[in-house]
Amino acid sequence: MKLAELQSAVRGELDELEQQLSEALVSHLPLIRTVADHLLLTRGKRFRPTLLLLSAKMSNSPPSEAIRAATVVELIHTATLIHDDSIDKSELRRGVPTVNFKWDDDVSIAMGDFLYSKAFYLLVSNGMYETMDILAEATHRMSVGEMLEIERRDDVDVTEDDYMTMITEKTASLMSASCEIGAVLGDTQDGARGYFSRFGHAVGLAFQITDDLFDFMGREKELGKEIGSDVRGGKFTLPLIAALRNATSRDRARIHKILKSGSLMDGNWQELLTLIDEYDGIRYSRERAFAYAAEAKDVIKRFEGSPCYPSLCSAVDYTVERKR
Repeated sequence: MKLAELQSAVRGELDELEQQLSEALVSHLPLIRTVADHLLLTRGKRFRPTLLLLSAKMSNSPPSEAIRAATVVELIHTATLIHDDSIDKSELRRGVPTVNFKWDDDVSIAMGDFLYSKAFYLLVSNGMYETMDILAEATHRMSVGEMLEIERRDDVDVTEDDYMTMITEKTASLMSASCEIGAVLGDTQDGARGYFSRFGHAVGLAFQITDDLFDFMGREKELGKEIGSDVRGGKFTLPLIAALRNATSRDRARIHKILKSGSLMDGNWQELLTLIDEYDGIRYSRERAFAYAAEAKDVIKRFEGSPCYPSLCSAVDYTVERKR
């Protein structure tokens, strides 16, 4: 499933979203305009807005409100990426220089703050208070998830439960909020809000586990960033956590030694990949991602008569079958 195919059901809304994003980034300050142009040039998948717009269409939401809410979600998501890149000292995102690398951390932090403040300004100025409540909670949870990830950096004792808490807060919370907003804006049956929230939560977990697999088995040209960047940054993601849990004491010690060596991108990297694969880190992580994808489909099965139901199912398939 290609992203463009599943987005075809909301293509008109996504085109309008691009226009609203451009308008939201207008500023009289030259530096903001320059950074904004760079961000618009390196546009992402728009996956979270797509989830919101599909959920909204299933819920008969007013298109104008749904597009505005989707624009706000993309502003918030972009802000988190800018701050993440600054924290991680990343040099590339989507194959182009990050804001912190092209300018510096000061510009990166300030621009992220500009996007956050613009997002909530748009909600207030348009009287979208219920949407604002949902996104205020989501952004708070995302910041907690980021702090937890920083706190557990280089911590060899990170457990699967720790990892699930981090990705629940940092990734799944915004996807859950996006789908919930789609339901809240429309005229849905009783309890639909909760179902859409649970759907987005499961999709978010499947999405992030798949993302973390790319650090070990992706292709740099497709990903637009260096392979192994999470490991070099001291992040213990599910493939590594699962392999460490299953490894013999001898091989566990060897993995720890490789991680502490500071020179992963030579023979040590290939040895690490071999050990992670040998101890089922890749297989287990893929199984977990597909399990959450199945859970997401099960949650929305009750809406299968709705027009956009097939597109939401395709969005689930995309989370685990994509190449980047």
